Amino acid sequence: MLTTIKRTVRRVKPRLKRSIFDEIAEFLATSPSRDAILDYHPSPAFQRRASQLLEKNRDGVLTDRDRRDLDEFAHAESFFRRLKAKMRGVKRT
Repeated sequence: MLTTIKRTVRRVKPRLKRSIFDEIAEFLATSPSRDAILDYHPSPAFQRRASQLLEKNRDGVLTDRDRRDLDEFAHAESFFRRLKAKMRGVKRT
């Protein structure tokens, strides 16, 4: 039975332990420059996860957890688009 449990554990895909919003909050907490904010992109790990989710969505095989993760990415992307648009509209002084 223990062998079965070990095999099952190995098959489970690792999930990101923090959310995209955790990463964004950590980035913004560093008081980044205007240019750093405009140049911001999620970490490669989050970019890979988003690509995987988009592919699963195209294939029609999203789990409920995948759907929540994909929705979170969409909200984060929307937030950053709005933030960058506002920053581009603000004149430097």
